[in-house]
Amino acid sequence: MANNTQNMVGKRVMITGATDGIGLATAEQLANLGAEIIIVGRNPVKVAITVEYLQDSTQSQHISGLHADLSAQDDIHKLVTEFTEDANRLDVLINNAGAMFPTWQESVDNIEKTFALNHLGYFLLTNLLLDSLKASSSARVINVASQMQTALNFDDLQNHNAYNGWSAYAQSKFANVMFTYELARRLTTTNITVNALHPGVVRTKLFNGSKSPQEGAKTSVYLASSPQVEAVSGQYFVDCKPAKTINTTHKRDDSARLWAISEHMTKLAVTA
Repeated sequence: MANNTQNMVGKRVMITGATDGIGLATAEQLANLGAEIIIVGRNPVKVAITVEYLQDSTQSQHISGLHADLSAQDDIHKLVTEFTEDANRLDVLINNAGAMFPTWQESVDNIEKTFALNHLGYFLLTNLLLDSLKASSSARVINVASQMQTALNFDDLQNHNAYNGWSAYAQSKFANVMFTYELARRLTTTNITVNALHPGVVRTKLFNGSKSPQEGAKTSVYLASSPQVEAVSGQYFVDCKPAKTINTTHKRDDSARLWAISEHMTKLAVTA
C-alpha cells in the first residue's frame, strides 16, 4: 500500500463506526499517514477510550471523537452541528457504520433499523456535510458497502413482510451502491468525488471472515489517500481495484426514486 497512498497531513477525515473493526483500523492507518481524524461512534465512553487508544498507538494528538446513534436522525443533525461549530472543512467522509439486526427492529424515527442505519444514515449525514466537503479543495466521500447485495423491493423497503436480517442487510448494501452512483452524478461539477467499496469478508462482529480488520481497511485507506483515484468518482472498488456491481444498481430511474424516498424519510430537501 505504501506506493498507493500519500501523506495526509492537513487532511481532515471523519470515519463513522470507528470504535472497532474496519472503522478503527481505517482510522489508525490514516492517522499514521498524518491525517486529522474524527471518529464517530454510538457509545460516548467507547469513543473516548478509542480516541485515547489512537492517540497512543499513532502518537498523534490530531484525533477527536463525536458520538451519535446514526440510526437516529436527530443524533445525525446534532453530530453535524457539533462538527461544524469547530470546523468549516471536511476533506474525507468515510461512511462505515452499519449493522445486521436478526429480528425486525424499529428506530426512534419509526423506520426499520437496518434501512435507517445502513442507508439513511449514509444519506443524511453525507448531505448535511456537503457544505463542509465543498469547502475542501478536493473532497472524497467513501461508502463502505458489500458484495452481499439484493435489489430493493420498493413495495416493502422496510421489510415488514417476512423479515430476514441478512436479506435486509443485503438490500441496504445495494442501496449504498445505488446512493454512491446517484450522488456522484449529482456532484459532477463539484470538487467532491464519491466511491463505494467492498472491504472483503472481514473478521468483525458481523462476519467470521478470512481477512483481518487491518486488511479489510486497505481499500478504504486507498480511496481516502491515493493520488491515483483523486479524480475518480462513481466507482465501486474491491481490493483497491475498480469492480462491477450487478446491473440493477445502475438503473437511473430506480436511483432517482430511492433518492426521493430517502429525502422524504429524512425530511431533507436537498439540491446536491
